[in-house]
Amino acid sequence: MDKGWCYVSCSHCAKKLQRTVASFTCLSCNNTNAVGVLRYRVEMSVADETGEALFVCFDEVLTKLHNIRAYEADHLLAGDSVNPEETHAPPFVTDMEGKTCTFQVRMSSYNFTANHQTFTISRILSERECEPQPAFVDDGGEDDNGDDNSGGISVAAKVKAGGISQAEGASDKMKKACKA
Repeated sequence: MDKGWCYVSCSHCAKKLQRTVASFTCLSCNNTNAVGVLRYRVEMSVADETGEALFVCFDEVLTKLHNIRAYEADHLLAGDSVNPEETHAPPFVTDMEGKTCTFQVRMSSYNFTANHQTFTISRILSERECEPQPAFVDDGGEDDNGDDNSGGISVAAKVKAGGISQAEGASDKMKKACKA
């Protein structure tokens, strides 16, 4: 986890805050005295024999999965007066490597630009949950041009112990998960 496990975000827009000596500044909200909230941001690398992808997991997904908010995890790890962005990730985050999980990933054209080649995890399913089925919309056309898909694309990958996963879907490629 070279890029850490959390960030200090704006309590209004959730964007990363800029730290100054005496306060936080939100460039998005143009607020020079922004209130900071600690949020999860964890990068996970997934690879197979054809390539590699970087998944990013944010606050809502990890909080739902572990039932503990980032600021609560920070208090358990370091306590007050320590910069959480400079601490080691909580054990329950680092222990995700090698566990069996199913990831639902959001993709758009944004993910395929030169500077943003990551995929955002929108959901981590437990072993008991069913995988989501793709939603299709009838656009009224009789053509077969693939434009009946509604909105984002989702890809599910199951990570098995030892870092190996079996992709669920059209390709059935073997995946390997490791720390980013």
